[in-house]
Amino acid sequence: MRRSVLVCYVALAVSATAAAPTRLATFDSLMKALSSGETVNLVLDYEKMKLLVDGKEVESPKAIGGMKFTPWEYFAKGVIRNDKAY
Repeated sequence: MRRSVLVCYVALAVSATAAAPTRLATFDSLMKALSSGETVNLVLDYEKMKLLVDGKEVESPKAIGGMKFTPWEYFAKGVIRNDKAY
């Protein structure tokens, strides 16, 4: 009985750790996660972003949003006559 309870606690701890979100702070880490089929969620803090309206910078709203990052595409430099990869 004690062994089965211990196994349940260990399994719960491992699953909770495995499910913990990882912050993707670089383009390379984002591409690695997407390329390996991981689910990527975006949290957007608009107040921390630069907002351009008609080419002029205006104050960003105090708002936060989120979404799943699907679908996605990546084009290497020159694939579609593009000067930069994106």
